[in-house]
Amino acid sequence: MKKKYIVLAAVIIIFITLQLFLKSHIAKQPEYREIMVTNPFNTLPPAEYLGTYVSTVALGGFKPLLVDYLWMKQDKLQEDKQFEEIVLLLSIIARLQPRFTEVWSFNAYHLIFNIAAQENTPQAKWHWVKSGLDYIKEGMRFNPDNAHLTQWLAFFYYQRIPQDGYFMEQVESAEGTDSYDVAGKWYRKAIDICLDKNQPGQAEMYAVMYFACRFRHSFELAKKNRFDEAIKELEHLTTYARDIMEVERFKDLIKVMRHDKEVSRVEMNSPDFISANSSLLEQYGNIINKNVGYDFLPINARVESILRRYIKYAYYLIDNGKYSEASGVIKLLCDETNKIVPKLDNHPAGWYYLTLSERFGQLQSMVDAECYLKAQGVKDFKTDRRGIELQSLYEEYIRKYSSPWQLADEKERLNNLMGEPR
Repeated sequence: MKKKYIVLAAVIIIFITLQLFLKSHIAKQPEYREIMVTNPFNTLPPAEYLGTYVSTVALGGFKPLLVDYLWMKQDKLQEDKQFEEIVLLLSIIARLQPRFTEVWSFNAYHLIFNIAAQENTPQAKWHWVKSGLDYIKEGMRFNPDNAHLTQWLAFFYYQRIPQDGYFMEQVESAEGTDSYDVAGKWYRKAIDICLDKNQPGQAEMYAVMYFACRFRHSFELAKKNRFDEAIKELEHLTTYARDIMEVERFKDLIKVMRHDKEVSRVEMNSPDFISANSSLLEQYGNIINKNVGYDFLPINARVESILRRYIKYAYYLIDNGKYSEASGVIKLLCDETNKIVPKLDNHPAGWYYLTLSERFGQLQSMVDAECYLKAQGVKDFKTDRRGIELQSLYEEYIRKYSSPWQLADEKERLNNLMGEPR
């Protein structure tokens, strides 16, 4: 094994030495200006292009052999989980084949999905996800106006980033907007590239994804109570509707979103709190049952955010000593959720609402137990046997149904019960 590493090191040292020698030599020649004039990487500074040019001259016919060797080496490093070394090799491979766009997209995918998945914390995963995003952006500098790389970058923002709340926060902090908005802008760029190259079929395919990005972005805006912007996005999407039925679906959704805006302003201590949210859930339930043409992921998330208001309200009642009322609210939450379950057996959102029904049924038992213990005068749940059992139920519930960042209310409740810091 040591001999292999010595050989690799020797090859790289020779490669770098030849690059430095030839770069210095070529830069002194009169032909250097001509090279820069014909530079196909016209978005790069001359020095960056010269490095790629020199590597081709230095290696000549050995370049394909070196690339093949580096690919095999990358596979071995992946097996050994030598991730830092992989990044170095990927950089070398890309520099040797900068016009081969599949190199950039494949390696970026490798970093963002495969290597990131090997890590255990969101922070460590994000390191590799960001490295992959930076990597493919570098490839786009070598290949400006390339739809293949542009749509892959859009795909990563659309598909990978929303898989982790921490990723979403990092993108929001860096970009000032959510990842769906960023993805939509890159899909828009890919569409323009295809139209400029007279590739309408490819442009149409990317237009579908652009549509999906804007749709999900509208619900991200609603999540932040930016309803006017969300409604404006949905109204904009009606201009992309393929037929009158799709136009009508969007009109229905816009109407519900406007109602959502009004209900979001109703305070918990208002006597209309439950009735207002119940009416809103009924409207979203009608949207879900009437149409199977929607992307249901953002609609599901919006409905769950409304259902969470019931949970927060129940905890609010418990904290104010209204134990029987709190239990009744969770019972109502279960009933409301069952009403939303789609009536079609094969409805794409059916499994989600059945899971919610099961989840809130278990939450009912936990809230009832907390109400009973508090009514009995238990104050320190950490020292009471029944309080410790309730803690175990909460922890199992959080593990079973989702990650803690999605079940924020329940996790915060558990911390409060056990006297843990938030």
